[in-house]
Amino acid sequence: MSLANPLALYLLFLLPLIVYFEYRQRQKSGILYSSLTLIKKSHKTWRQHLLFLPKLLQYVAIVLIVICIARPQVEKETQHQARQGIAIEIVFDISTSMDFSMKYGDENVTR
Repeated sequence: MSLANPLALYLLFLLPLIVYFEYRQRQKSGILYSSLTLIKKSHKTWRQHLLFLPKLLQYVAIVLIVICIARPQVEKETQHQARQGIAIEIVFDISTSMDFSMKYGDENVTR
């Protein structure tokens, strides 16, 4: 398997930067509470447990797009067989110059 554009894989080095900047931006936003004891005691819902999933799928999609840009290709093995053949052509000239009559033996014929 080979890649038509292997330099496109260098775009994968940008993925950690994207993750870092999104994580850094997420840390700045939030709601201030006077006390976090009630929040720590609460149980996590399924939604909170699976909250990472959309971002993970987004990163997987970015990786797959970069791989598609690199255009992976499967090389197929080709075999050449030497064969002999005879080329036969039948050519008909139907132009007006072929209507010129000429004598062939005892009769007049066109070409």
